[in-house]
Amino acid sequence: MCPRCVHRVRAKRRPLPHGWLGLRQGVIGQCVERGQLVAQDVRADYEAVWPCDQQEWDVVVPPEVRNGLTFEEFLDGREKYDVVVATPVLDDSGPGTRVVGCVALDGPAGSLTTLMVDEVLGLLDSAAQGLLQQTSRDARTA
Repeated sequence: MCPRCVHRVRAKRRPLPHGWLGLRQGVIGQCVERGQLVAQDVRADYEAVWPCDQQEWDVVVPPEVRNGLTFEEFLDGREKYDVVVATPVLDDSGPGTRVVGCVALDGPAGSLTTLMVDEVLGLLDSAAQGLLQQTSRDARTA
């Protein structure tokens, strides 16, 4: 394994992409909207509020747990994810900084503290910067 590689294992269980995440929904949507790192132990937060009905979801559940999701979206995704850490891809090549996407890491249940260390966050930021550089290079050669 290369010295910069942290771990190289393909997950046995990988949630499939789904159609309900909009621009401002979920951890990734909040990361893009805020332009900053967002991390959440989704499974723990959802287990803490389950069972709940639509009224409780809309009124009682804190906004930082809902992350813009409707009750139906919560029901659809509540058992699909554990820990999600997302960092923005920021383009500051123009007159202002703009968010052009994000890099997200799905971790196993209970891993939020482990993933919120400088080494992991640095790797995510590095990946975001590398992707920005690659897409910028690709745009110039197209």
